[in-house]
Amino acid sequence: MRAARTDTAGAYIVDADGNVLETHRADDHGGDGFIADIEILSGDLSRVLYDDTRDGVAYGLRSCDPTDKSPRNGG
Repeated sequence: MRAARTDTAGAYIVDADGNVLETHRADDHGGDGFIADIEILSGDLSRVLYDDTRDGVAYGLRSCDPTDKSPRNGG
């Protein structure tokens, strides 16, 4: 997961006028600060999970289109 994470450098807390009230860096408090979570894009997460499980899991993909009446989609 860590290899696929985004490179979040930190975050700002701003007021309604855009004035910076607080700054939080990813390396604050030895990396255990406000920005300690790992951010990963959904496509990257799907790839990591699939790569780690594909040998032991049978995947079946279905369409999210409710009008898809093809046999592969249960219609």
